[in-house]
Amino acid sequence: MANSIVSIILIIFIGYVFAFLDRNRKNTENALNKYLYYLALPLTIFVSTYSLDTKFITLNFVLINSIPLLLIFFVVYLLCCIKVLKLDFARTLIITSTLGNLVYLGFVMVSLTAGSSNLGTAAFVSAIQNIVVFTFGIFFLNLLSYENNIKKTIISKTLENPLIISSVLGIFFACFHIQLPDFISNIFKEFSKSTSVVALFIIGMGLYGKKINIINIKKILVISFFKMIILPFIVLCWIYISKDLSVSSYVTFIQYTMPPAAACYVLAYKLNLEADVIAECIVFDTLLYFALFPAYLYLAALIF
Repeated sequence: MANSIVSIILIIFIGYVFAFLDRNRKNTENALNKYLYYLALPLTIFVSTYSLDTKFITLNFVLINSIPLLLIFFVVYLLCCIKVLKLDFARTLIITSTLGNLVYLGFVMVSLTAGSSNLGTAAFVSAIQNIVVFTFGIFFLNLLSYENNIKKTIISKTLENPLIISSVLGIFFACFHIQLPDFISNIFKEFSKSTSVVALFIIGMGLYGKKINIINIKKILVISFFKMIILPFIVLCWIYISKDLSVSSYVTFIQYTMPPAAACYVLAYKLNLEADVIAECIVFDTLLYFALFPAYLYLAALIF
């Protein structure tokens, strides 16, 4: 375990050093992101999902991957209604506190802690949570919105999202036991082998040159509290009370501990959110995650 964590940190560090040395860093990072977003990640999700036995998908599994997110949406909405949170920050908080880095970093950590055989479960977790965020999350954003045309825009973008498409297709293939020819499946698997390393490398590149503005530190800490403390705590309590100590519950917990996804920054411009706060929060919480990771494992060991 310790060696694996060191390996992850080293790959991220190599990405950081590469960004320092690469004069065309932006172009390189954009190219790698496109490869990951449009090819490697979707194929990894699909390959991990389509041949999976869906017996682990119980009502509790679906609820634990949706109700905690809905609870956060409602709490943030309520805090905004009673003027505890300002409207702009409440809208930012709805996305950053629920849309975690479930694939780029999540798949790596699930593979590390639960084994690569459970990546299919992680893909199902990612699919359900993303669907909830891009439906109910957008609904609450509309309730707090100045505009009236956001829903149509985001729904269209959601339907074009390759990660959502691959998740839905994988679930469809799994539910109806549809199998691919071996040669196609093998090609997909070869692409998926690159996902973890490229994802960690890009995280390292993304950290280069990023700074945290002291003006935004209060907002960043609030986001971190909701995403890194409150949400995992709710899930741990749910697992303890429901006494569902299955591997799927463990994978779900690991996924819930993920820092905000890079996709939050992309959504900032589509939804008129606080882009600077989100960019700085992604950096801060990604670093914070590795500091909190031993605590997450310790808490999980007390229950599982």
